[in-house]
Amino acid sequence: MSIKHILLALFVALAWGLNFVAVKTAFVEIPPFLFLTLRFLACSLPLLAFVPRPKIAWKYLLGISVFQWIAHFSLIFIALYLGMPGGLASVVLQSQILFTIVFSCLWLKSRLNLMQFLGVLVALIGMGLIGLQTGISGNLIAFVLLVAAAATISVANVMYKKIGDVNMLSLVVWSSLIPPLPMFALSLYFEGWTQIVHCCQCMSWISAAAIGYTSLVSTLLGLSVWAYLMNRNDPSHVVPFSLMIPVFGLSSTALFLGESLDFITVSACTVVMLGLGINQWPVLKPLLLRSAVKRSSTPIALARLLLYKS
Repeated sequence: MSIKHILLALFVALAWGLNFVAVKTAFVEIPPFLFLTLRFLACSLPLLAFVPRPKIAWKYLLGISVFQWIAHFSLIFIALYLGMPGGLASVVLQSQILFTIVFSCLWLKSRLNLMQFLGVLVALIGMGLIGLQTGISGNLIAFVLLVAAAATISVANVMYKKIGDVNMLSLVVWSSLIPPLPMFALSLYFEGWTQIVHCCQCMSWISAAAIGYTSLVSTLLGLSVWAYLMNRNDPSHVVPFSLMIPVFGLSSTALFLGESLDFITVSACTVVMLGLGINQWPVLKPLLLRSAVKRSSTPIALARLLLYKS
């Protein structure tokens, strides 16, 4: 990956890490399915007349809409609405890396090496610890929903690689046109017409800003950039940068929402991140080596490089 693509990937990780603050803040006033309806309306309708339909098969457009938008975000938002802390959710969702590797092996004929296998094993141990702890705290259902959400986004990750060269902004806008109808139907069924009208009439500027952030920054901009990176690089090279999402997610929810995690959960999160780091070491090592080479003009840096290579 080029430096430009690395910086873009870090930007997306920051945008998605802050997204948990916006969603949890909006849930004070807006229930999840209504929030998703408004979010995707804001993503699609304002730009639909200006952005042409992407030149891809309808099965991919519908597939991304179903897996990326409807299933993925519904599962996340229900989990957050059930009380799952936003910072912890950002960690659990990184299991998408494991699912992406599995699906890449199945559909893109990628191969799983020993380090990736060990990383998957360690990460699964950490995920098991998180699942055990959330079960004790009464959030096991929310945990299972988040794991399922990670699996759905992994399917979309592979689809981005298979669709070829396409205008990613067009893809995001047109695929966002499909979710509002099923989301509104779910909102009408579970949340009720009375609550929908009340929320729309009494919405504060904070909730409106949260919808604006999640639709414009997180979805339109963030996912357009992410899809662009997935399309122009090997998915296994891009996905490791999502490891930064929990860093931004945990720090931002602690700073703005006052969320805290107990020692066992923090330890489990550390095990997950360690496993994902091991899993992605074959990809991260060349990046670290190139960075070390650029800094090797001084004797100390050169010594560090020699130690690293040994």
